[in-house]
Amino acid sequence: MNRAYSLEELLYHESVMHDRYRLGSVVAKHSCGHSYRTKRGSRKESFALEQGVLSPQTCSVCFKLRTTNGPTVVDLQTVCQAEENNNENQSYKITPDLIKAKSSFYSWLYQHLYN
Repeated sequence: MNRAYSLEELLYHESVMHDRYRLGSVVAKHSCGHSYRTKRGSRKESFALEQGVLSPQTCSVCFKLRTTNGPTVVDLQTVCQAEENNNENQSYKITPDLIKAKSSFYSWLYQHLYN
């Protein structure tokens, strides 16, 4: 993505990425500091709606970090902050780089489902 993109085009690319990974609109926020979109219709989505802030024991990012061998090449902080801001209806600037970061983050987080 090395040309100028309109906001509509960026939102379309973000929507396609959400559909690809079956991401819903619910953002799971954990007390460990990680925030990410849950799968549509998942148990974690139900827990997030019922409880609000979830415990670190149920954090998929923490689990993935503990069980993954090798370096993590995704930008966790950027994606988690963007999802948290988006969830709290704060403005965040959608950019091609953010979409790339989110795509690699969700690919890393849910890769066991697509291998």
